[in-house]
Amino acid sequence: MNLHELLFSLCRDLTLVVDVQSLKIITASPGCYSLFGYPILEGQSIEELECALSDAFYWEDVRAGLLRPLENVEGLYRCQDGEIISVEKSILPMQYDDQSVLAIQLKRTDSEKTNNLALESTLALLKATLESTADGILVTDLNNGIINFNRRFAEFWSLSEQLLLQGDDAAVYRTMLRRFRRRQTGREFIVSARDAREQETFMLLELKQQRWLECRSRPQIVGEQIQGRVYTFADISARMLAEEQLQEAMKRADAANKAKTDFLNHMSHELRTPLNAILGFAQLMQEEGCSPHEEKVDLMLKGAWHLLGLINEVLDLARVESGHIDLQPTTVHVLGIIKECSAFVRPMAEARHIQLDDFCDSISVQVLADPRRLRQMLLNLLSNAIKYNRPQGKVWLSVHVEENTVHIDVHDSGMGISNSDQERLFQNFNRVGQTQNIEGTGIGLAFSRKLAQLMQGNITVTSQLGEGSCFRLSLPQALTANDATNAERATPTTAPGVLHILYVDDDATNRLIVKSSLKKQQNTRIETAESGTEALQRLPMATFDLLIVDMNLEDMTGIDLLKQLPSADLPGAPVRFMLSASDNPEVRAQAKAVGVRRYLTKPLNIKEFIEAIEEIRHHPH
Repeated sequence: MNLHELLFSLCRDLTLVVDVQSLKIITASPGCYSLFGYPILEGQSIEELECALSDAFYWEDVRAGLLRPLENVEGLYRCQDGEIISVEKSILPMQYDDQSVLAIQLKRTDSEKTNNLALESTLALLKATLESTADGILVTDLNNGIINFNRRFAEFWSLSEQLLLQGDDAAVYRTMLRRFRRRQTGREFIVSARDAREQETFMLLELKQQRWLECRSRPQIVGEQIQGRVYTFADISARMLAEEQLQEAMKRADAANKAKTDFLNHMSHELRTPLNAILGFAQLMQEEGCSPHEEKVDLMLKGAWHLLGLINEVLDLARVESGHIDLQPTTVHVLGIIKECSAFVRPMAEARHIQLDDFCDSISVQVLADPRRLRQMLLNLLSNAIKYNRPQGKVWLSVHVEENTVHIDVHDSGMGISNSDQERLFQNFNRVGQTQNIEGTGIGLAFSRKLAQLMQGNITVTSQLGEGSCFRLSLPQALTANDATNAERATPTTAPGVLHILYVDDDATNRLIVKSSLKKQQNTRIETAESGTEALQRLPMATFDLLIVDMNLEDMTGIDLLKQLPSADLPGAPVRFMLSASDNPEVRAQAKAVGVRRYLTKPLNIKEFIEAIEEIRHHPH
C-alpha cells in the first residue's frame, strides 16, 4: 500500500471517485462501504447508486461532455438493501494520471421520513409536469403494457375514463387502432415503435376526421437497462390543414403561371415570324454588299437584334418575377458599356433633334453585374430619356461612387414626372404621362428595376414637372486592380500560420463537404459544432481565427447566434463567414449588420470558398 492509498483509507469523509468516460467508480473511501452496504464499489456505475431526478440530469450532461462542479446540493442514493438515503454532496472535476475524474464528497442528511417526503415530492412534481404539458404522454413497459399516461393523451385518442379505469391494455390499443384513418398504419406504428429498442422514433399519424398527430418515442433507460418506452403526441392538425391549403394555393399559382407562360410563348412566336424575315434579308444584304448603305444596314441589324432581345424580355419578365432568371455577374467596365449604348441610341437622338452629350470621364469604374443585362438596362434608360424629352432637348450621363456603390445617372431635360405618376412608374404594363404617340410596352422600367435588384442594385427616379428627370442605376462596385493593390498596401499582411476554424452546421453532409474541401489546405485546423448552443459553449474555450455559421440551424438562426457574441470589431474576435441557401438581399443586410465579412451561397463554390479562406489567412483584419 503506497502513501496515497494509506491516506485515502484513513479518510473519515465519504468520498467516491468516478471515471468521466465510463461513469464507473474507480475508488471509494471506507465509510462508503459501511454506508451503502456494498461489498465492492469499484467498477459499479454511479448511476446505479444515485436515483434522484436531478442526479440523472447531471450524469446525462456529463455523457454529453458538460463537466461542471457542484457544491452542497441534495441527492438520493440507493443502498444494497434497497433503502433510499438522502445526502448532501459536492462534485469536483479533476485530472488524475492524465485521466478525467469526478470526486464526490458526501454527507448523509436524511431520515426515513425525509426520504419518503422527497420521493413523494418528486412523484408529485412528475405528475404535475405530465398533466401540465400540451403533449400527450404514454409510458409503456417492454411488452407494450401501459404504465402511465396523462390527460392530454386520453383526449387526443378519445379514450373514455371508463375504458382507462378497466386496466385492459388490449382494449385501449384496439380503441386507438379504430381512430386511424387506415388501420394498417396503426398496426405498423405499434410494431415499429415496439421494435425500435434503443432507437428514437418519429412518425406522422393520420387519424380520422382530418386529424394528425406527431409522435416521438424514446427508450426509458434505468442504469444501462431499457425498461420501456416513452411516447409523446402533439396535435398538428391545424398545421397540416394550413400546409394542405398552401399546397393547393401553390398549385393554382403554378397553373396561372403556366397559362401566362403559354400566352407569352405564343406571342413570342407571332412576333418572331416577321422579325425572322427582317433579320434574314438584312443579313443577306450585308453579306452580298449594299454600298453605299453598309452603315444603315448595320444599324438596321443592330436594331432588329435589339428588338429580338425585347421580345425575349417579355418572357424574361415572368422569370424575373419568380427569381429564376439566369444571371452571370462579372466585372464590367462602366465607361465602355456607356459609350457602346450611347453610340447605339445616337441615331434615335439625332432623328428627334435631341442633344446626346458624349460621355468622357477619366475615372476607370467597374461594377459587378451581368454585362448583357447591364447593357439592356442602360439602353432602356437612354431610349426613354430620348423618347420622353422635349423638342431640342438634352440627355447626359454622370457617374459617381459612394460607399462601394456605383451610381449611373441618366438625366433628361423633358417635361418631368408628377409625384403620383412616379409611384406607378415601375409597375408592369403601366405607362404614365403623355404616351399616346410614343412606342413602348410599359414593362421596360419595371423589368430593368427587377434586374438591378437581382444584381444587388436598384433603379430610382427623381423628377420635377417642367425641369426634367434623373433615373439612377445603382450597382455594387467591383474592386479594380489598382484598388486591390492599394488595399494590399494599406492592410498589413500577417505571416501565414495555423488557421483555426469553427464551422457551425446541423447538417452532417454540409459539415463533410466543408471539411473535405479544406483537407488539402496546409496549416488549417477545422472544428465543427452541430448547433448554435454547442458553438456558444465552445467559443469561450478556444481561440478561433474564423467562424463559419450556417444560416438555418436547428435551434436558432445564424443571425441569432452571431447576435449573442461580442462585437466582431473587438481585438481577437474571429472573422465571421455565413453560408446560406438564400440569396435574399434582406438576409445579406442582416448578416452584414452582425459583422459578417463574407456571405457565401449554396451550392458552395469550392474555388471561391478556398480563395475566401486564403484571404483571411493573409489579411485577417
